Amino acid sequence: MRHVQSDDDMRAARTHFETKNVDRILVEEAVDVSVCWCANLGVTDDGVTYLGAAEQLFAAPARQAGSMIDPAVAFPAAGIALATKITETARQQGFRGICGLDIGISPDGRLTVFDPNFRFNSSTPQVMLHPAAAARSGLPVSLSFGGQSTRAMAEIISCIKDPIADGWFVPTRLLDAALLPAAEGQSRVTGFVLGASRDAAHARATALAELLA
Repeated sequence: MRHVQSDDDMRAARTHFETKNVDRILVEEAVDVSVCWCANLGVTDDGVTYLGAAEQLFAAPARQAGSMIDPAVAFPAAGIALATKITETARQQGFRGICGLDIGISPDGRLTVFDPNFRFNSSTPQVMLHPAAAARSGLPVSLSFGGQSTRAMAEIISCIKDPIADGWFVPTRLLDAALLPAAEGQSRVTGFVLGASRDAAHARATALAELLA
């Protein structure tokens, strides 16, 4: 995905896609939003269940950098109703499973659905596990975490044992580079950290990355 604002941006995007041998490009209008969430829902034969939502964080326009769950920036009830209505239509058309809808709210309060993903989403583990993790730790805010390390997996596990025991880190996936040559020596640790505030969660993510370095 490339965000384009000028002719130079367009030329850079064209060059980028040409090197990737892309033969079809979808052009989307940029919409101004104050906050964007990924709403997760589960679909069974019996109906649609709203599972929760994670706020999407961006390092640059159209470049997502992670997900945060913060009670102070909760997904609005109107968004839940919109996501449920869309997903119910998909259920009637035969979809079953977990899906995620990217929904943003504009400065004037209008909701826009950007990207309906009828699959497991990157924020799904955080959304599903956040309530229990927050209740256990007493920390209301969670921030997704994705770290890399050249250490052996046994050392990585040793590094994250205390944060897990202290309740501020929840791992959701460990990838051992020793078992995957394509990882090129970089093992990966995925999950989310918890904090009393957004700043505290970011500080915890930084501390965890330093532990793994």
